[in-house]
Amino acid sequence: MTPWMVDGKRFDFRLINARSWWIATELCRRHPQLAIIERHPPDGPHDSLALFDESAGRTLVDLNRAGSLGVNLPGDGKDGGDGALGFGWAEVFSTEPLRTVTRLESDAGLAAPRKRLATTGHLLSYRLITILVEASANGAQPWEVRSAYIDAPGEDRGPSRHLFEEFPGAAEQRERIGEVPSGDPARGFWAFRRRDQVEFMIDHWATLYRRERDPMELEPAFRDAGRNVWKLIAHVFADELE
Repeated sequence: MTPWMVDGKRFDFRLINARSWWIATELCRRHPQLAIIERHPPDGPHDSLALFDESAGRTLVDLNRAGSLGVNLPGDGKDGGDGALGFGWAEVFSTEPLRTVTRLESDAGLAAPRKRLATTGHLLSYRLITILVEASANGAQPWEVRSAYIDAPGEDRGPSRHLFEEFPGAAEQRERIGEVPSGDPARGFWAFRRRDQVEFMIDHWATLYRRERDPMELEPAFRDAGRNVWKLIAHVFADELE
């Protein structure tokens, strides 16, 4: 993948991608009211994993892979909109990973939890996505994980029609869910692309979708694996990790 210029330095996108997923997932494990969405606002280079606070109904943290990481502060902007506290990826890669999480947590006004919650539902999905992205980061064909909701200006904005056509089980799930606090439930479907093809999808509700196979609920498989995420990955994703 082409190196990205961030903070005046070159970073391979796969490294930023893996770290952004780890940071986002750790924040969700510490604060389960947060959900991960993908954002591409029109104001400059923007390719973000954002933490949406479902209890407050707003985007709280923004991890811009093409820029900086920051916290949105309501009412602090000069124009009456959101202000932001931010720092760059060079700083992220020069510090201990958990310190980035606790800094964003503090900047966002989130109280540090006494412990992370048990892995269930969306937390299982995020942990699986993060581990799979990290596992492929140094390979010849790393996975690019993208939301099934196209968050960009223009007429294509909205659910990805071709993805939901390719994975009818995901389309049925989206219809059943109806709506979520962040808007369209398509935001909660994550497509794993490699070699110019989407190989599978994992959704916010811990369901796996593959072509020409029935959707698989991952929580029962997780329990069968003794709640060990590594055993689950070895059992369910062995073909993809070859």
